[in-house]
Amino acid sequence: MSIQDYSFTELKASDPANKRAIIVLESELEQQNLNKVLKKKRYQILGKSLESKSVIELIRKHKKSILFLDFDLAPFGSMDLLAKIKKSAPEIKIVIIAKKLEKTQVAEARNNGVCGFLAKPLSVEAVEKLLSKPSFD
Repeated sequence: MSIQDYSFTELKASDPANKRAIIVLESELEQQNLNKVLKKKRYQILGKSLESKSVIELIRKHKKSILFLDFDLAPFGSMDLLAKIKKSAPEIKIVIIAKKLEKTQVAEARNNGVCGFLAKPLSVEAVEKLLSKPSFD
């Protein structure tokens, strides 16, 4: 399993640098690019994985974070995975990254707690625009 998990101690909730993210993307290059943007925006990367089966393990450890999830990865159905994520960590913010989504998928994803969408290939501008929204403060 290719999973990187990071632990941080004594993080203060009031610290503006205390923004946390988990990255689950199929491409290592996309992971690195997203990682750079998030670090620039002062996010702490709590975990990274190239596999969707690592997601539940990561979010159980890091419930108060933003999950950047590659929608094209889920082997047992992306909507099922979203439901499992929200059941395990209802407070987590989820951003879906996908090549293409149908309107019905977007609606169903929103019903499963997704708060943002990014298109592949990722662009720095799109990530920064998404993170500038009030829901990510």
